Amino acid sequence: MRTVVVFGSGGQLGLSISGILHETEFKSKWVLLSRQEADITDFDRLKKVFEELKPEVVVNCSAYTNVEMAEEDRASAFVVNGIGVKNLAFLCSVYSSHLVHVSTDYVFDGKKNVPYTEEDVPNPINWYGYTKWCGERFVLKNLENFTILRVSGLYSPWRKNFVKTMIRLAISRKVLRVVYDQIHSPISALLVAKEIIRTVENDIIPEGIYHLTTDGITSWYDFARKIIQFSGLKAEIEPIRTDEFPTKAQRPAYSVLSNRKWKEKTDARIMHWEEDLYNVLRMPEMWDNV
Repeated sequence: MRTVVVFGSGGQLGLSISGILHETEFKSKWVLLSRQEADITDFDRLKKVFEELKPEVVVNCSAYTNVEMAEEDRASAFVVNGIGVKNLAFLCSVYSSHLVHVSTDYVFDGKKNVPYTEEDVPNPINWYGYTKWCGERFVLKNLENFTILRVSGLYSPWRKNFVKTMIRLAISRKVLRVVYDQIHSPISALLVAKEIIRTVENDIIPEGIYHLTTDGITSWYDFARKIIQFSGLKAEIEPIRTDEFPTKAQRPAYSVLSNRKWKEKTDARIMHWEEDLYNVLRMPEMWDNV
């Protein structure tokens, strides 16, 4: 039986993978490890995991994802998103493991007005995006057998994310102000998890860099409107410009990713972002601890 090891099982994507794995049986042996069990920045501990489990496939869900805090705590963000990924890539090379690494749309600067393809050259404009790009380059330099999946606007019923924040604020406030001039294609961690499990289990996980997003595009403002509408809440959403909501980290104005290559390589049936959002909002877990 093939062994698949998932690092970062306590985050949004890791918890989504865990939830799906508990729904049915799979032909692979999936081992889910939290940061407390195997921190990817701890090379010695990581090496012991590889020695013990000898995984054929490694899925890296570990990441420093706080875009704002990354601007202040640059070292911590780089250690996780850069050095931690370098550790994984090196050990995957030694043990001939296929690495599935999750990256971000924030590796791009947002200056395009058509969807980014895998052939576009990254040019991150915030530190979080830079550290994720560094992680990608460490994989490219140290490993041949890999899959880099760039995702956008990740959300789920777990941990802190935009959807849960909008719901929480809408319950306590009458008016929410959300930027309308940042465009992307959000995807749920559940959908990403399903695609990872589907392709790994069916031995069709492709090698190289791929963009995994939903169909359709939206602004954070329109995304927030749909969240409120589908949730049955009553808060009013007020559109504002990015310069009216100053943040430490600069965001790309347009970070839509083309998912065409992923569809063609894996025969994926990707839904529209509105359907994806609707499905997640129907989950009881979405409303726990709001």
